[in-house]
Amino acid sequence: MNKIVIIEDETLSANRLIRLIKDYDDSITILGPFQTTDEVKNFLTSDHDYDLIISDIRLGAHTVFEAFELNMPTSFVIFTTAYDEYAMNAIKSNGIDYLLKPVNSKDLFNSLDKINMLLHKATPPTALSAVARDMQIWRSRFLVTKGDELVPLKADEISCIYSGERQVVAYTHDGEVYVMNDGLSDLETTLNPDIYFRINRQYIANINYLEKISFFFSSKLHVRIKGCSDNNIIISKTRASKFKQWLNK
Repeated sequence: MNKIVIIEDETLSANRLIRLIKDYDDSITILGPFQTTDEVKNFLTSDHDYDLIISDIRLGAHTVFEAFELNMPTSFVIFTTAYDEYAMNAIKSNGIDYLLKPVNSKDLFNSLDKINMLLHKATPPTALSAVARDMQIWRSRFLVTKGDELVPLKADEISCIYSGERQVVAYTHDGEVYVMNDGLSDLETTLNPDIYFRINRQYIANINYLEKISFFFSSKLHVRIKGCSDNNIIISKTRASKFKQWLNK
């Protein structure tokens, strides 16, 4: 690994990354830091000679994903951020690791070791997203609302998520209901598929809170979920087959 690109709009954080990288290997050439999405766009358009990007997610009022949507990086990306709500976007943008600030040397060095190992195996660019998905970086909590309050809700407390006509709500195992800010399709891609399953057009269920599964007409299934007020959740014949496969992993 010879060249690392730094994308960071905070001077102190950028200087810290530079120092840690030089501590890891002082022969590495550092490009940047790039501080705005425009700078990132210009760089990615003109330069493809780099081995790794280390990038903050928020750049002022924007996110680095705005630049990556126009020019996908040709290398792995280590994301550094004070927030964890961008994990799935990070995966889709060739993210290989997701480090929370302030970044410490142990976590960064482990990530750089992992990158070196993958580069030595000559991992092709087309495999980047697949490798990142294998790391299973999933949302661990959501900022939701209840009345006029903002509440940080842990993902493992959610028994199911329901999409109604006007809003998406999360039910907890103890019957609390919270309004979510994401659509059901987006949520489906951010939750761990080993634990959460899209059982029909309206519901995502947590395997840990399935209270009862029974046969219904025409090979459909009837499901009851702990904490959910709807006792008439039906899974279609087609979806039921996939649901049973998921349960039987």
